[in-house]
Amino acid sequence: MARPCCAERTDGRQLRSPFSRVIATGYYDGSTEGFTDCDTCRTVYEFKMLDWDEGQDIRVFKVEEKAGALFDELVEVISTEQDRPRWPIWVPRSPFPVAAEKRIHDLRSKVAGARFLIATEDPTKRILVWRSLGPDEVVEDRGDWLKALGVGSE
Repeated sequence: MARPCCAERTDGRQLRSPFSRVIATGYYDGSTEGFTDCDTCRTVYEFKMLDWDEGQDIRVFKVEEKAGALFDELVEVISTEQDRPRWPIWVPRSPFPVAAEKRIHDLRSKVAGARFLIATEDPTKRILVWRSLGPDEVVEDRGDWLKALGVGSE
């Protein structure tokens, strides 16, 4: 079954993920930050973990669309002969090649369009909560995001 497109996603719970590939540039018992793309339209997003549950299983991520990004180009610039991508979640070895560090830095400075929060155990599988963010909505890195999103309170 085809994955839903990120552009068609509305706020909700227990949703099928539009993402099938993740580059985890940060990892601690699971992805903490990195990049992903929509399996349908190939829009590229950066994600950053804001919160997790006591077991570090359910994580809340801030996800932002990246302007002018091509996921396959990012894969190409990060991968080396010794470190080829492994999907669905690839954790490339660091330090990254210099060109990759520069491209990652450039992408992190470019926000375009969609911004949302997701709560999930794995961004490529079931999304427990998906909440869109307004264009001017500020998201602090600290806070009880699980509670704010109603995760674990069902």
